[in-house]
Amino acid sequence: MKIKVFSEYSKKQLGKNIPCCACCGENKFLIFLTIDHIKGRDDLPDKEKNLVGTALYAYLKRNNYPPKYQVLCINCNSAKSDSGICPHKRSSK
Repeated sequence: MKIKVFSEYSKKQLGKNIPCCACCGENKFLIFLTIDHIKGRDDLPDKEKNLVGTALYAYLKRNNYPPKYQVLCINCNSAKSDSGICPHKRSSK
């Protein structure tokens, strides 16, 4: 299910046929990729805030892959959560 969900987001948001980071393009190892809440969890309804893993993937699939999520590699996701913006995005501005 993880591959299906990540592939759908990568296809919809980047036009790619394989799961990849929406920021840096990492696509070599699925284990490096994660689902990112684009605007953070604080603005999510309570039913979505605590979803993780398979429950989150099932929710995303069931709800036709809502646009408030994206695939990021763990490095971009961590950098974004620490400073609000990934260094890849900062350097491109």
